[in-house]
Amino acid sequence: MLDPRHQFTILRKDRITGRGGGVCALINRSISIVPLSVDSKFAVLEVIGFDFVSVSPVTRLIIIYRPPYYDSLSLLSFLQTN
Repeated sequence: MLDPRHQFTILRKDRITGRGGGVCALINRSISIVPLSVDSKFAVLEVIGFDFVSVSPVTRLIIIYRPPYYDSLSLLSFLQTN
């Protein structure tokens, strides 16, 4: 269990192929966030994002893992469309 005391909002994107991998963010529950949705055409990417809405200006955080063997053009395409 990642958060036995329920102190965090947990966002995660597990790798859909192979073993291991993925990205995860644990955000203290006292901080208001809004998770971002990622288009299904990017399902193979290990990416999560969220907006901190309790700060001004609203701040967006995107977490991406790119394995060393991954095509960098796919990642660039994702960043240009969001």
